[in-house]
Amino acid sequence: MKNKKNSVAILIILVVFVLAIIVYYFSVFFAPNSSVGYDSKLIWQFLIRDHVYILVDIKDTTNITIPKVSSPDFESTLKERNAIMIELTDAVFSTLSENEFQLERKSEFGGYFSGNITKRGFNKLLKDERVKHIYAEKILSGN
Repeated sequence: MKNKKNSVAILIILVVFVLAIIVYYFSVFFAPNSSVGYDSKLIWQFLIRDHVYILVDIKDTTNITIPKVSSPDFESTLKERNAIMIELTDAVFSTLSENEFQLERKSEFGGYFSGNITKRGFNKLLKDERVKHIYAEKILSGN
């Protein structure tokens, strides 16, 4: 009985060790020297899936300060910023092929898009300095 418990304990330690090596490998493989933030659970999801549902947050590099709503410049400044963010979002999105990413939704004001991505597409986004963060999106079902 004692031998069986020892064997189970050793097996559990071995499995945890192997999983730790796999996670380390994927984190090094996916994000070497990346300044892009991402949810670590994405690495786990890629271990069991070909595509993962994500939300991509684009960095706001416009350096435009939006004035108070009561300001006469509010609307024009907001439109200017949104136009730049839409272009930036489209530029990042256009780096992904249809095989790498299937778009689900894109912000009408720029700044984010979401959908299903492959490991290859994910790796591209991690190298893109225009990307701020990649979030693991939860798919809501009606069930």
